[in-house]
Amino acid sequence: MKFGFKHIILAAALISAGSLAAQEQNDETSFQKYNWFVTGAVNGEWLSNTTGNMIVGGKIGAGIHLSRYSAFRINAFAGKNRVKTLKAQQYGAELDYMLTLVGNKGYRPFNLAAIIGASYNYFNTDKLDIDNKNVSSIGGKIALQASYNLNRKISLFLEPSFTILPKYYKGKDADDVFVQSALNIGVTYCFKDKYKTSKKTMYGTPADKADVQEIKDKMNRMLEEIEQLKQESQNTQKIEAGKNVVIEPSQQRGMISVDINFDEFSAFISEEQAGKLNNIGEWMNENPAIIKIVAFSNDVKDKKAETALRNSRTEAIKKMLIEKYSIAPERIASASPESMGYANKTGNNAMIIFIPDNL
Repeated sequence: MKFGFKHIILAAALISAGSLAAQEQNDETSFQKYNWFVTGAVNGEWLSNTTGNMIVGGKIGAGIHLSRYSAFRINAFAGKNRVKTLKAQQYGAELDYMLTLVGNKGYRPFNLAAIIGASYNYFNTDKLDIDNKNVSSIGGKIALQASYNLNRKISLFLEPSFTILPKYYKGKDADDVFVQSALNIGVTYCFKDKYKTSKKTMYGTPADKADVQEIKDKMNRMLEEIEQLKQESQNTQKIEAGKNVVIEPSQQRGMISVDINFDEFSAFISEEQAGKLNNIGEWMNENPAIIKIVAFSNDVKDKKAETALRNSRTEAIKKMLIEKYSIAPERIASASPESMGYANKTGNNAMIIFIPDNL
């Protein structure tokens, strides 16, 4: 049984199978809990000239998404409040509950949330000629927030709000209920994606369930062939005396492998090669198998330099898989080309060999 074109197809299938299966997952189930965020905004009445409303101010806040529907947020704000022709300082804090109305079924460019909350308001009126000085008031708040995602972590928002204050700060009107309106314009930054990024195949093409099942069937047949290859005796080859002959190990015929290519004398992983490792990392998160890294070096006469280059390429691959995909180190083995049966072989690549969990 020889290693042919169909095995190359199956190798590609093996790398992409984890990604394809993950794509079956609906965005509704991909919400990432406990996603912290911070906000900053400018606020004010903007379109009116109403006594008691804040002319212009600033607001900063922080919050957390507990589910795809709900979030809590705390704000602190300060600004200038209009009192006829004069101005008073207004400070305060808000505790908001945010209910997502649009954007709760996966990542969307536009989102809409309803907000209810409580606010503490402090009016510094020392510079005003009125009877009530430095009035504090607890109020209730309602608002709507319309936001647009620039990317998966940063969004811009418009947030019109109304705050009901049971106490006002103007002399004879001090005990009247007052409705304060404002328009907030700001930006939100989330510390991680609210929804996990949808997975794609190695070539960026989505696959339906039938395609996924076909890949799984091919993988099962491939594993059966590998099991048969294990029973075959290993053919050995001898290096012709006095000649620097490159020997390819016959025992590698049944192994599925992928090459990660480097620039000459370099261990830097390019963006294109990182794409291959992304697919490998995603597949390893879906499958219990291990991999073995066999790194080659360029034609270096100095054995120490040759070994150092091989080790650097191996460590670059291991570091990306461990740090980005949390692959357990014991699932990533490594071996020298000589121990795998290669002799006098050089190159700009490191070969990743897939070892099924049942071998």
